[in-house]
Formats: sequence, C-alpha cells, structure tokens
Amino acid sequence: WYVALFVDDFIYFSSDPEVEAHFEAELAKKVKVDFMGQADYFLGIQFYWTRHKNDHVSVHLSQESYANHIIDSMSLSDATTSPTMTPYRSGLPIDTLPTIDMSNTERAPLLTKYRSYLGMINWLASSTRPDLTTAHSLLAIATAAPTPAHLDAIRYVGRYIKATADYGITFSSDTNDTLEGFLTFPLDDYTPVRPKPK
Repeated sequence: WYVALFVDDFIYFSSDPEVEAHFEAELAKKVKVDFMGQADYFLGIQFYWTRHKNDHVSVHLSQESYANHIIDSMSLSDATTSPTMTPYRSGLPIDTLPTIDMSNTERAPLLTKYRSYLGMINWLASSTRPDLTTAHSLLAIATAAPTPAHLDAIRYVGRYIKATADYGITFSSDTNDTLEGFLTFPLDDYTPVRPKPK
C-alpha cells in the first residue's frame, strides 16, 4: 500500500480493500481523521476515475487547470497550436541556442520571467507530464544566463502545453507488468534493425 503526505493532507491506496480498511481503523485510533472517500483533487492534480465492467479500475491524473494557468501566465491564450506539436521547434535544438553578452540590467527582467516559467513547467513535468522532462532539463541549463532565444524556446513549450493541456498519466489495475512505450508521430522512413538469429 502507499501513502502520500503533504502538511495536513494525505492520500493512500492499496490493491487490497482490507488493507485500506485496516489502515483507516488503526489511524483513527491515534488521531482524529476525516476520511473523505475517493480522491478527486490532491495538490492541484485532478483524479478521473473509471470503474470497468470487469471489476478493474483506472485513474487518469491531470493538471489541466494548472496547464491553463501557465498558458495565461505566458500570455499564450490566443497562440496558435497544432495537435501534432512537440515541445521542440524543428531545427532549433534547445541545447545549442547561443549565449549572448548582456548586462545585468538588460538580463534582469528576462531572468525573472524565464525562471518563473521554468518553475511552472517543472511542477507539471515532475507531477503528471513526463513528456516535458527532457525539454525542461535542456531549458534549465540556461537558468543562470537565459537569452531572448531561450525565452522563445520556453514559450514554444508553453504553446505545446496549450495543445496538450489535458494530457496526464493513466494508471490501471487491468494491465500487465511489462513496461511499454508508444510513439505518436509518423515514422514512415524508419525500418527497425533486428538482430539476425544465430
């Protein structure tokens, strides 16, 4: 079973209902607790539960409202997006953006804005949006001395967030133990190389 604590709020779960009932009974003996039932929100994360006919349960964790907050903070409410976007602009690798000599006075407003955006994206990436982690890591390299090009790159990630605001992580009790990965972009020219049998 698992417990997640934050100050005076916590969530817990187990694959065995008896374990959950035992946990509740034992905790209630120690402290006064308001058990509020199935989690709908926790630390800004929304839980969308689905109970399937075969007695399995799935839950989708999303931070759509926070994603929309980021979009508003970046003034991207009217920005154009595409359903096929990625966090990376074609031909402009984030880790090769050139540095620019700027005075501290010139860089100060850019630095404040950049770090604010980076922090907001970090909360999404570390909670429910692993698709943002690589872009965030590459952008974080420039935390000490961002340039206007870095600000453009982080705002491009913001446009991607706008196009994918409802993305999140889904967990299901009706899955196998095999780790699976999925690609969603066309790979027409890709031919997998398989080892020859011995």
